[in-house]
Amino acid sequence: MKRISLFLVFLLALTLFACQKSENATPTHGAEEILSVGAASAGERFAAAPVALPEGYSLITMGGAHLDASGEFLLAAQKINTAGSSADCSLFRFSADGALLSTMEIPFGDADYLAASAFDGESFWYVLGWVGDKRTYRLNRMSLTDGSLLLDTALDSLPEMPPEWSPTVMAIAGDGTLWMTMNGDTYAYGADLQSVCRVRAGTWISSMAVDPDGAVWACSNYGLDVGWGAAKLNRETGSYDEVLPLAEGARTIVFTADGTLYFDTADGVSRLVTGEDGTRTAESVMNFIASGIVHSLTGISASGEHDEFLHVIAPDTLLFYSVAQKDGKSYCLPTLYRPWEEEIPAETVKLQLAYAGQMDDNIKAEIVRFNRDHPGTEISLLDYSIYDTDAQQKLMIDILNGIVKPDMVYGYDSSVSIRTLRDKGLTVDLTPYLAADDTVNEENLFGSVLSYFRSRDGGIWGISPYFSKMTLFSTSSLLRGYADDNGWDLGTFFDFAASLPEDQVLTTHASRGKYPIPTVDEQFIDRDAGTCSFDSPLYIRYLEFLDSLPSEKEVHRMIPKMDPRSYYLEGKIALVGESFDGSESPLYFESIFNDPDYVIVGYPSEDPLHRALLSAEHTFVIMKTSAHPDLSWEFIRTTFRSPNEQEWMFGVGKSSLKSIYDEEAQSMRDHLMLHFASGRWNMMISYKPDEFEGARSDIDQMMKMMGLTSQYGTYEAEPPDEEQIARVRAFLDAPVAPAYEELPFEVASIIREEISSFLGGVGSAADCAGKIQSRMSIWLAENH
Repeated sequence: MKRISLFLVFLLALTLFACQKSENATPTHGAEEILSVGAASAGERFAAAPVALPEGYSLITMGGAHLDASGEFLLAAQKINTAGSSADCSLFRFSADGALLSTMEIPFGDADYLAASAFDGESFWYVLGWVGDKRTYRLNRMSLTDGSLLLDTALDSLPEMPPEWSPTVMAIAGDGTLWMTMNGDTYAYGADLQSVCRVRAGTWISSMAVDPDGAVWACSNYGLDVGWGAAKLNRETGSYDEVLPLAEGARTIVFTADGTLYFDTADGVSRLVTGEDGTRTAESVMNFIASGIVHSLTGISASGEHDEFLHVIAPDTLLFYSVAQKDGKSYCLPTLYRPWEEEIPAETVKLQLAYAGQMDDNIKAEIVRFNRDHPGTEISLLDYSIYDTDAQQKLMIDILNGIVKPDMVYGYDSSVSIRTLRDKGLTVDLTPYLAADDTVNEENLFGSVLSYFRSRDGGIWGISPYFSKMTLFSTSSLLRGYADDNGWDLGTFFDFAASLPEDQVLTTHASRGKYPIPTVDEQFIDRDAGTCSFDSPLYIRYLEFLDSLPSEKEVHRMIPKMDPRSYYLEGKIALVGESFDGSESPLYFESIFNDPDYVIVGYPSEDPLHRALLSAEHTFVIMKTSAHPDLSWEFIRTTFRSPNEQEWMFGVGKSSLKSIYDEEAQSMRDHLMLHFASGRWNMMISYKPDEFEGARSDIDQMMKMMGLTSQYGTYEAEPPDEEQIARVRAFLDAPVAPAYEELPFEVASIIREEISSFLGGVGSAADCAGKIQSRMSIWLAENH
């Protein structure tokens, strides 16, 4: 039972962190309002000093750290026993320099986990949780003086507390008010545990902190008007009084004894500083990359390297935890960080990586690892994303004018910065590096990636460790002879669309104003020859096809559910526009139609290269102006990691390496595969293929608790479908059109402008085609 319980707790954690991630994407303050991002590089370097927990203990991270008035700090930790369950929960007292002073046992009983905790100076409050049939929560309070249990009560026995509700964050105000929150729903109880108020503060409260006056502040995203901040909770009004603006992605807040507010983001630790005029700005204290800290806002790391800001021990000492793997188990271990006193060697080689958009945590983790593994090298970030508008354009202007000279540029493959560097030939040809590399080379890279990054002269202008590949899928019965694995041309596609029965839609995204064939326009323009044929009968037929599509409302009337899967199974949707981007196994596509004989039909085109699109959100280029191109490549190649080695648990794209795909396929062969009646496959990592019969009752219970059998039907244990594995590998390896064939933004805008006018009722399809032909001919004459 413990094995299943721990799995569900892990699943709950994934759900919570997934919610947090979606809210991190909300844009908030600009660089002029909050300075922490722009000043991140100004933060000091810090050096690690591990805190020695007793053998076998793992830190409880949710509020389990406390600094008392004497400068000593308390850490709540639990012993991980041989069965992998939680037991022997204790409070450890350490001196300010990390020496263990004393131990106090925390009453834990047979609970499965500790959900949240907080200190009030005299006692330790905590909520214990159980899962499964015993799902309940209890609120406990333990004396810090003698370890006696001062309170043990069912959490839902508190007035106005809903059943099966448990907090993720707790705090005790100076007046004894107990604040508990889950997501943004916050309950306050007085010292007598009578209900005081209920507050909706922000969208997802990641932490709470008590200031020197005893007031409780909540860190969250408070909407577009306010953004990320720390709000002062008010028990009298049942709301919050003021919000101190913080940088986007702020997660943990802590007050020092003098009232200074510290907070962390994905880039480092900052503190709010109040100027003489009352203006608050953020001052960088620690830069994660410079200090060698792998920081992830998701809270979970597959790589086992993860650090999260927990507490300020003193203005110059920070407490983190890091995840360590030992004997197949994960331990959260505390680490103190203090300013690094050693001077940076003068011979240190410094590389600069520029970007003007979001940089995911797994890439930042790679920078940290590289700096750790190369003591004589330091990669720093040149972050243009602090500019709210035209960040891409500003980066390009500064590079072209020589204002900045980064060694590398990182970004989305179709972004202005990457496309401009590619088209102007300002990037290093990576072909020699691929030829000399034993892993990242032309034999091991998928053909899709190689063909996409191929330049006009045959070189490789950039590279990405991950990619997505998009195209159209269907089944032979739905296609009715119009196409097969060899694809189809535009004319056949239009015939197919016109032949659909009234109760069937083409795709879920084929409606007026949307374009279900993203590769059409490139097929009617020859940039090398300087000619175009938009006035041809075939393109006119394409425009008529767009005009014949149903409205989005009509499509929704036929496919009213948000999840179209049931309609695929019923044959109500003829084509699936799907992106294979790393979140699916090679056996995923069978589940779409519950048919292993699906057809990778492709986008309609006479040219096979245009039957799929590639997207590379993690593209790197090395600048020709770089003084250290070899060292830049040495860093870039380290980013080619398997999903199990990535900083995130969530997909960032399919690996560009065939060898990693083959490792994934072999992992499926080595583990138990469950094949559901709906066509879905599921890999049970905990079990080997020959363990199925002995573990079937446990698996049945797990499937029932997770709701998978009701969702996907009955299942059988089967080996993976080798034919599907081979088909998807071949699909990923098939070449695509090179990126330089994509139409420039200004060209695509002209075409979309004329088509929108036509769909709005202006002129005929032939008129629209003639206008596009005329404008494109002028553009080609000026740019050929």
